[in-house]
Amino acid sequence: MNFTRIRLFGFAVISSLSFVSCDSSTPVSELDSSTNLTGKAKSEVTLLQEDEFVYTAITSNDEIVPVLTMGSPTEASSFGSPTYQYVKTGDFSFELRAVYSTQENLNDALTLALRDPSPLGTRLREILFRRQAIFTADEVQEIIDILNPAGADLTTDPTDPTRFSTASRREILHEITSTNGDFLAGVQSGIYQIREAGFEVTFREATAADLAAFRLLSPLHKIPQATNTSFTPRVIEEGRWQLTLKNNN
Repeated sequence: MNFTRIRLFGFAVISSLSFVSCDSSTPVSELDSSTNLTGKAKSEVTLLQEDEFVYTAITSNDEIVPVLTMGSPTEASSFGSPTYQYVKTGDFSFELRAVYSTQENLNDALTLALRDPSPLGTRLREILFRRQAIFTADEVQEIIDILNPAGADLTTDPTDPTRFSTASRREILHEITSTNGDFLAGVQSGIYQIREAGFEVTFREATAADLAAFRLLSPLHKIPQATNTSFTPRVIEEGRWQLTLKNNN
């Protein structure tokens, strides 16, 4: 039986972004007339509910996480995404960190998509129907585009677009480049890296349980599944971020 092996990468440092490691934070209430408004703004210990991040990727055409909104002072999320924990890591840096239930998320997404009578569900069944699990880069991207909105978190291998993987951990590293003047105007911004760790995925044959659960599946359908094989994390996206700060509690 042939398998298409799919990999995830994350956590490799790219030299174009450097993250400063320091301590302390300067809340707006401590800024006074002596503050240099052209100086770099410092990171906050926590944020406010409804503060919003917008990401613009420079290394891909499709942002992995285009928008995240703070649901509490320490947690951010968006529709279909996991919850990210806000962690201050230095005077001018912070991270948003998420941990995934890889196989559970992939299984849930497959269940939603495979039972879906819409054109998207039909298209997924069409793509997965084949004698050998060999897929083109366009087919891989279609699988990702169908399953990710349903709750999966799949990304392509940056070196081979015919392979992809499922995330187990993601960190968005932020470095602040904006000023105290920007901060007082309610905006903070800078550069970011997204680093991921995760697991190789293979395609398996449809099982008797699959055929019983999904009437429109056949033994020729190839079903993606996460393995226990992890890979060295790498940076999978870089770009610029902007944080819009809510003005009241």
